[in-house]
Amino acid sequence: MKTVSSSSEGRQPHAQYLERRYFPEMDGLRAFSILAVVAHHAGVGFGRPYLAVVLFFLISGFLITTLLLRERAETGRISLRTFWARRALRIFPLYYAAIAIYVVLVLLLQRDTAVGRQFFSNLPYFATCTSNWFVNLDQGSRIIFYFSWTVATEVQFYLLWPPILALTRRWLVPVAAMTALMVVSAVSRYLTHSGEVDGAAVGFRILNSISVPIGVGCLMAFGLQWKTGFDVVHRVAGRWWSGPLSLTLLAAAWPIRAIPEEVFFPLLGWLLLSTVVREGSGLQLLLANPVVLHLGKVTYGIYLLHMLMLNLARQVIGPTHIVADFVVAVIATVIVASLSYRYYERPFMRLRLRPAAKRTPTSLDEASAPGLVPTRVTSGGTGER
Repeated sequence: MKTVSSSSEGRQPHAQYLERRYFPEMDGLRAFSILAVVAHHAGVGFGRPYLAVVLFFLISGFLITTLLLRERAETGRISLRTFWARRALRIFPLYYAAIAIYVVLVLLLQRDTAVGRQFFSNLPYFATCTSNWFVNLDQGSRIIFYFSWTVATEVQFYLLWPPILALTRRWLVPVAAMTALMVVSAVSRYLTHSGEVDGAAVGFRILNSISVPIGVGCLMAFGLQWKTGFDVVHRVAGRWWSGPLSLTLLAAAWPIRAIPEEVFFPLLGWLLLSTVVREGSGLQLLLANPVVLHLGKVTYGIYLLHMLMLNLARQVIGPTHIVADFVVAVIATVIVASLSYRYYERPFMRLRLRPAAKRTPTSLDEASAPGLVPTRVTSGGTGER
């Protein structure tokens, strides 16, 4: 797959794209997506909550693949050891701290309840990031910490996809592999939903856990790395009006219940592309202002901690005051997540930067489940956010 450097193409859009180290509007997209997730869990009825997760996964697949492709283009190889070390230092410190908090609270407040016993039964799956395989939603109406299934999906993606990219320099092999995984997952989901197979069987749960949106994001990254693919996308998504138009169509279609969720997937992809192929998109004021960028930066902490703050708000305000619970939970979670990011998560992130800083002076930020992945992409695996 051929790419073009800035020295050969001057200031052409594709060369500018390859030189970009930060996509600020993606942080903005994550900020609004995490607010939609919190609103759903609070009971505020915006509807279609899964689409926020779809957008998170699209961003993750795109950014991780872009990060790895650029690392290989600039250093000649993909360092799996560096990649996995960086991901572990980004994900696990806060993830296991959150699990520890839940363990203490469940021991204190719900040890002898059915929900509490169920939590400790599920704890090995939360600890090993396999809850999306072994924790069944049919266990009850309330499953403590089940929302961590997205983190499990991300971790499994990080373990599977980078080796496929690292083992071959031919673009056809990883593209074909990801396409095959997406097809297998889609067929498995169809058979499960149609009742043809037992969706509770572990084998089908594993197949169903393969995220098609992550795969689409990966393929989008390959397409933009290739100049011909980039030029095709840029003709439409590179216009200043592309982002506002895609967002307007999404907003107009969102409340129409007759429209299936699958119709929204290409619109979300179009929205994402419009923030990538053009620097300074038409959504810059909305998605790249300081407040929204800060929310986008701390989405991982918001995701892991928001249910704690939401339950606290319900205890203080009352479970019937849904909007008030949501507002208070958002404010409290942002404060706690911001403190966590600065004083707890950042020290671990600095650990991963030290070796890489000697290898490259540039930085194109990181990618993930709500907030796990860099929106700044860096060659040599040094993305930071």
